[in-house]
Amino acid sequence: MSLQIVHWVRYYLPHAGGVETTVGLLASEQARNGHEVSVICVFGGNNSSDSELIDGVAVHRMSINEALIAADLPKFQAMLHTLRPLFNDQSVCHFHHTGAELIAHRLVHPQCHSSVLTFHSDDAVDSLQTSSPPAGDIARRANLVAVSDHVARYATSRDSTTDPSGILRDRTVTVVHGVTPTAVKKWTEPANPNQVAIVSRLTHGKGIDQAILAFANVKTQCPDATLVIAGGGEQGNDLLTLVHDNGLDDAVQFLGPQSRSVADQLMLDSLVVLVPSRVEALSMTALEAAATGRPVIATRVGGLPEVVVHNRTGIVVDPGDHNALADAMVDLLTTPQRAAHLGKQALADATAKPNIGNWADLYTQIYTAQAS
Repeated sequence: MSLQIVHWVRYYLPHAGGVETTVGLLASEQARNGHEVSVICVFGGNNSSDSELIDGVAVHRMSINEALIAADLPKFQAMLHTLRPLFNDQSVCHFHHTGAELIAHRLVHPQCHSSVLTFHSDDAVDSLQTSSPPAGDIARRANLVAVSDHVARYATSRDSTTDPSGILRDRTVTVVHGVTPTAVKKWTEPANPNQVAIVSRLTHGKGIDQAILAFANVKTQCPDATLVIAGGGEQGNDLLTLVHDNGLDDAVQFLGPQSRSVADQLMLDSLVVLVPSRVEALSMTALEAAATGRPVIATRVGGLPEVVVHNRTGIVVDPGDHNALADAMVDLLTTPQRAAHLGKQALADATAKPNIGNWADLYTQIYTAQAS
């Protein structure tokens, strides 16, 4: 059965972030499966008709959030008028944030017959005020989904003060991301066995500064080691300064934002992938690294230990401990056979997990079960 699915997000591809990548994978897979899929971005867009088609998905970028903040009622009403034709009585509405999109949706399509609200982080849970409309009203009707067991536990542990009606405590379930299909069918040797890779936004929460401090220690024991970082973000200049101050200009390379195919190749070429986050609900990078057959060194935060199994598919260290991070990198750089063993197990585990198609099918089951 073909569905009309509308995803509400803040940003969308090519804006690079975990939520954007996740929704992009899901929406494009749903479109390939024959569903009519639209994405509404409430941040960005210069007017009420900034639209394009990406991988079979109709993307509408509108400055809804800006109009609400500025109390620009005529502009807001004009954008709502543009959105209404996207919906009908059978539309499935899938929310990935809990702010302006909930207000806009309530006004555009108040009688949505099937809806899902996905929590992509602890912050998303915190930002949902279940006691006030429209968030509480939508949350009561929607299927509530967390991207990891960690986020699900966080949601269901809300007390009577933060979730007075018990909406989250009783109804939040976990749906883990599907593994991205890659060209990797069997484990291969890394093209650069001295290379460590990071694929991440350059923000404080991603802990790239800790990785750079750790790498300064690594260089004293592994002089041929290199660190390659793919991604962009507000900390870019500060991280460049940190690299220079630690004498790592010749050892650390910043590639800037890259496509998924380039990022996958970077991980495939490297010995190990680093995910040094301070906060993380569930890392797409860790999932994709496993799918390329590379071990991951990750911090023990959020849902990361659900993805990276210590001493089985990678190494898990405490957040903020750049000495432990350095020790883990030296361990794998100096014993490539151990890195290979962890990488092979990571690939085997990834192959056994649900893929993107299974993941999209599960969401379809959730949509249709609620509609019926």
